[in-house]
Amino acid sequence: MRPVQLAEQILIATVFIFVATYRVMSFDWHILIPSTVGGLVTGTFAILATWFTYKHTIRLHQRQQQKKLNGLLMAIRYEIDIAIDILQRKAGHLLDKLEEGKPYLNYFSLSGEYFIIYPNNTELIGQIDDRELRKAIIETYNTANYAIEGLRVNNWYLERLSDFRKLQGQHSNANYISTNIQSLEKHLVEYAPALKKGNQVLKEQKQNLLSRIGDYLKRHGYEE
Repeated sequence: MRPVQLAEQILIATVFIFVATYRVMSFDWHILIPSTVGGLVTGTFAILATWFTYKHTIRLHQRQQQKKLNGLLMAIRYEIDIAIDILQRKAGHLLDKLEEGKPYLNYFSLSGEYFIIYPNNTELIGQIDDRELRKAIIETYNTANYAIEGLRVNNWYLERLSDFRKLQGQHSNANYISTNIQSLEKHLVEYAPALKKGNQVLKEQKQNLLSRIGDYLKRHGYEE
């Protein structure tokens, strides 16, 4: 029961006692006044006790909720830092050096899921009381997934190109093989700038996100 509701009930009960006493005691103020005052004092203490209990419960819930959010942000920070570092070591540093007009010809080995924190905690992330931080989390994860998916597509082009090159000199329709090789090589060249741009944006978003997480944790009294 909320404190306001309890106060209303106590007030009604006090008025009832006052009226009942007023009628029964036939205006005997010596009995009426002490009983009424006693009821008011008791009711006031009851209201105060309930109010302090209510406020304590609210503060406890808020502290527990903030502890959950802080823990979640720490997990996100570690996941983003580690996963994007792996991407950089496997592909990112090569994309940074890729010359304009050249295809990205390195096969990127993908194993399992890189991100598990964000997709399993979207509801809790929505409760973070920092709009820009929420936005940074969503943008960084989306860009990271885009970068990984882009490397998957590039892998597919490389696999197809390798298959057609193996058929050169073996297939009866040499023109068909040559046409497909040229088409795939063209796709790889056209696709490379998007991979390089995605990698650059991801690095920038990572730094922005980690900085915002650090600032948020400091504001909310988190100590590692």
